[in-house]
Amino acid sequence: MTTNEEFLLEELQKGSQAALNKLYQLYWKRLYAFAYKFSGGDESTSERVVQDVFIYIWENRNSLNIHNLKSYLFQAVKYQLFSYYNQQNNQQTIYLEEQFEEFVLESVADQNNEAIFELLNQAIASLPERRKEIVQLTKIKGLSIAEVAEQLDIAPQTVKNQLLIAMNHLKSVFKKGGEEV
Repeated sequence: MTTNEEFLLEELQKGSQAALNKLYQLYWKRLYAFAYKFSGGDESTSERVVQDVFIYIWENRNSLNIHNLKSYLFQAVKYQLFSYYNQQNNQQTIYLEEQFEEFVLESVADQNNEAIFELLNQAIASLPERRKEIVQLTKIKGLSIAEVAEQLDIAPQTVKNQLLIAMNHLKSVFKKGGEEV
């Protein structure tokens, strides 16, 4: 987290609306684009979700413990989208989770950050062979669940289950900064 972000969070906790406005200006476009992509292009939902996140931050500014502002904001938007779609009884939640996983993997590759990319490679390498193969086929080679199931001669549900376990492991590794690898 940058010194500027730390300063803005400190000011926010003191009740500075100017700090909230600055955070909003810094992140609104990226958060909106993220929400827009994962809501299937729903402008209204995207706007509402991003606004709800900033309202939540304002209302809970005294109790928030944020270590990485950017990660916190994107996670908050993701969970707010899930919450919105759960309230709407929309089956898009599964789609959102899959899209988020792809976004995380794409983001890591796009950032050109060798340390993060190396951590991802180590985390994938630490997976059991079959699980590693499933991750590589779906996330790196871009095969569908059905294609992977056919290629590996296993049930599509097995592919989904193994992929879910693998993605949860990868998320855990990144949350802990690579300690599990």
